[in-house]
Amino acid sequence: MPANKWQARKSSPSVPRNVVAALVGLACAFAAFYGAVVLQGTMVLRGTPGSQPLAAAPLARWVLARDIDATEEKGEFVRRAIRQSPLSPEAFTYLGIHADGDRADRLLEHAGRLSRHSTLTQQNLYNHFIDSNPALALQQAEALLRRQKSAEPLFEDFAQRVDGNRGFVEALGEAMRRSGGEAWPINFLSEHAAEIEDESIVALTPNLRTGGGDLDREATAQVIETLRYSRRNELGARLYTSFIAPEGYPLRLDWSENSVGSSGFGWRLAEGYRTAQDGQNGPVLRRSNAIGSDGTTRMLALPPGSYRLQPADGAADSGDWQWQLSCAAGGRKMSGRDWPASIAISADCPVQQLELRAPFGSNATLGTLVFEPTGG
Repeated sequence: MPANKWQARKSSPSVPRNVVAALVGLACAFAAFYGAVVLQGTMVLRGTPGSQPLAAAPLARWVLARDIDATEEKGEFVRRAIRQSPLSPEAFTYLGIHADGDRADRLLEHAGRLSRHSTLTQQNLYNHFIDSNPALALQQAEALLRRQKSAEPLFEDFAQRVDGNRGFVEALGEAMRRSGGEAWPINFLSEHAAEIEDESIVALTPNLRTGGGDLDREATAQVIETLRYSRRNELGARLYTSFIAPEGYPLRLDWSENSVGSSGFGWRLAEGYRTAQDGQNGPVLRRSNAIGSDGTTRMLALPPGSYRLQPADGAADSGDWQWQLSCAAGGRKMSGRDWPASIAISADCPVQQLELRAPFGSNATLGTLVFEPTGG
């Protein structure tokens, strides 16, 4: 051995003997356990006398999961296991995988009825039925996802299948609706929305439900944010308008709870601004005592046309409010301080951003804003 490597080894910290002994003992114990499992699995597989069905069950799972290819020994073992313990889903899974046609379907469906906790069974049922019976396949996927099994490959497969596959989209939507607030539907859409076509997302989003069956606004907003970060603002605006926006959006902009936050298409309050309850005009935006200089913003999806922007019922006072409207994709900006303001939205600006500012120390308030079409 070269001198430098030897010296490097000698200079490294020494491990206490008791730690070495413990590690060696642990390694020996693991090796003995692994050897015993392999040996016992082989004995069970070969039908060694004395093997008991209950003791064989976990070993059967281990053997079949390790290598489910057909052999004469495995076939005999599985048939004997079924005679001894007819409630073994892995045994019927094995037989179904190696059967053909209707017999394969019947055996695998039976395996699925025997257990909702057999990962091996559910994985194979999903693979077998996903093309011919997606509803049944997705029931197996749900069982896996509830136990946090196989999420990554399942989500990738969902994303590859949804576009242009109406039957799969309907089955997946039904599975999402059944989930009733479970995490996996929003995790799937949040992770893969950027890869999925618009119409598939529009079809799936209404199925994001709470445990009570209502649309989960927080989950829907998370999907909209994923689309916004992917620069798919038009689709994000479409979802916001359909599922989250308060009544009257996008022509009427108030400061209610549903209008603030709720993804990039709700009001984003910058430092120095807060919402407050006004006795006459309802919720208002108020310039606070904080020094923050950034404006309060909101993404919009106004159709092309001419508008008059003004506070409803003159609900602006105590300050010199400045507004700025720009295309979300960049380009022309319009700004001013006067109410009402004339606004023109062109066809090449499907998504806009409105920004509002008031001077520090003004104690300015601003109520509901209205975009009134002028027909010009």
